[in-house]
Amino acid sequence: MEEDFDLFTELLNLRMLLPEDRGSTHEYLMPYMAIPRSDVNNFEEDTCLEMLHNRSTLEIAEKGGIRLGFAPPDSSVFKLRLNFFAGNDQAYKIAMSLYPTAKNLEILGYKKPCWSILFPIKNYLWHHPAIAREYRGLLPIGLEVLKYLNEVDGVNKYESPDLRAHMLLRDMSNQMADALGIPSITINDIMYLKGTQL
Repeated sequence: MEEDFDLFTELLNLRMLLPEDRGSTHEYLMPYMAIPRSDVNNFEEDTCLEMLHNRSTLEIAEKGGIRLGFAPPDSSVFKLRLNFFAGNDQAYKIAMSLYPTAKNLEILGYKKPCWSILFPIKNYLWHHPAIAREYRGLLPIGLEVLKYLNEVDGVNKYESPDLRAHMLLRDMSNQMADALGIPSITINDIMYLKGTQL
């Protein structure tokens, strides 16, 4: 764990991975839910956002001839996002509210602790540094972060990011963030970088 703090400190000394106000950002979370995971030239982001606003499911859209044009890895991501907001009033209200609080974003993350929901929350926080420092909730666990967790947790080995893994990541990230005086989303990015080296 000590070498992790050394890596974290080194990256911070380079002033990398800190949230900053990026200027033209969205005032609410839902547009971040319409961004694909991978670069796809023909992805219909505006159509996806409209579907999220209207609480349409992917099945309904496809029956109506609407195609979003995503790559295969994104099909399960958007199916989950669309179904989640179509069926959860509180989550929809949080995602549509102007400048949601860190607490509201935490609530949203706990409702569906998975990469498909947590990554857009993290992306929103990156563009809104004022609330990024207040955020104490769940963070996305991709393959690289999962590798990192398996490396540092000497007891448990996680094959997929279950709730227990998300809670461990949250606790570790918050402890390190407090110790270093930086947002937990920065810790999440550093864990990702560390995982790419494993």
